[in-house]
Amino acid sequence: MWGGQGAKCPKCRTPSLRKAWGCDAPAEDPVYSRTCTACRGNGTDCQECQGRGQVMRYRCPQSETDVLGMTVVRALSQWQNGVLPGPGGWGDQCSRLAELVDVAAAEKHRIDEQAQQAAKKGNGGGKGKGR
Repeated sequence: MWGGQGAKCPKCRTPSLRKAWGCDAPAEDPVYSRTCTACRGNGTDCQECQGRGQVMRYRCPQSETDVLGMTVVRALSQWQNGVLPGPGGWGDQCSRLAELVDVAAAEKHRIDEQAQQAAKKGNGGGKGKGR
């Protein structure tokens, strides 16, 4: 789970951590999972997630994040603080951006719920690979 530990790239200086977290190549074990964007997590007859609703990722989130991903995360943060990227209200925003922010908000909600559940269990939500 990415949201539980946050990006800690400065700590990924040792080859063993870089390998475990998929900094340079896919890791042996999943690094995090994300909600399937093809089925939006419902898993029904989905080819992308094979019906699980989640897609396992084997690379560091930072290595997979592109400009669009960072733009969506920034837009979600701004939206949560009452700032919209374009003039007007929410209905006046670009429909694609609104859709992506909705997906990002749902994913952030899932990450926050998992972190709360992990905290209740006493493991802090970390992945357990030295981070």
